[in-house]
Amino acid sequence: MRVQQAWSGWAASGMFLEGLCGGMILAGVLAGSPVAVFAGTMAGILAALALLVELDNPRKIIYLLARWRTAWLSRGALMLVLAIASGLLYSFSPVASLLWPAGLGIFVPIQAAAGLSAGIAGVSLILYPAFLLASFRSIPFWRKRASVLASFGTSLISGLGGFLLVLSLYFPGGWPGVDRLAGLATLSAIVLQTGFIVGQVYTGARGTAAEQLSTTILIGSPLFPFGVILVQLAVPFLLVIAGLSLFAVPSSTQALFLLAGGALLAGSWAARRVTLEAGVYGEDPPLI
Repeated sequence: MRVQQAWSGWAASGMFLEGLCGGMILAGVLAGSPVAVFAGTMAGILAALALLVELDNPRKIIYLLARWRTAWLSRGALMLVLAIASGLLYSFSPVASLLWPAGLGIFVPIQAAAGLSAGIAGVSLILYPAFLLASFRSIPFWRKRASVLASFGTSLISGLGGFLLVLSLYFPGGWPGVDRLAGLATLSAIVLQTGFIVGQVYTGARGTAAEQLSTTILIGSPLFPFGVILVQLAVPFLLVIAGLSLFAVPSSTQALFLLAGGALLAGSWAARRVTLEAGVYGEDPPLI
């Protein structure tokens, strides 16, 4: 058995940014916020740059995109391109309608179509990292159902974290109805992710020798207790609860949501990095 070393921190950053892009675009479309969609689109552009660095050769991108029928990495790259294009179109349609009021009848349906396309791409990018890791047959830990769910949860949490940042920075006085819903959705996502991670550790510890070694690497990394458990789950959970309890004071709620959003993003990156580091090749009989 050996630990995979092919994927670097750039791969972890790219997967994190793809999940952030998908989650923010989806949340922005559902909330009708072009600002959130634009922020998610910028995260998608950064994800594309991280992917180019990871490939180490820009010419490989053509080969990568051509394998969409068989490779999840290729499908994810195509969905990322669709998310960026749709997100930009959705974000700038209101600006274009202000600059050219006579074209309002044109830009409204364009924005609606772009929103639908961006929403589909956003959902795909949230699911994509889980399917990508599960496609590696030689690394059983990544293929476990609990690991797939934890990967999906990381994407969802990072998207909600980015959305909380947009709410706090762009709507300092609060966004009636949306900020409360975003807080409740974040709490629900954190509870789900906690269950996914517990399941990931429990099933990994009772799996094959490779899965047990992956679990040991996972929980033995300093990123797991501090980055995942503390920063991704515990701290944001308490901050969001405090923010919801102080809802009568919008400035306090927004400040707490801002801190929670930042913690969610940092913790989600740590989760991506430590999961990649825990990839162990080989599928052997259980040790116990």
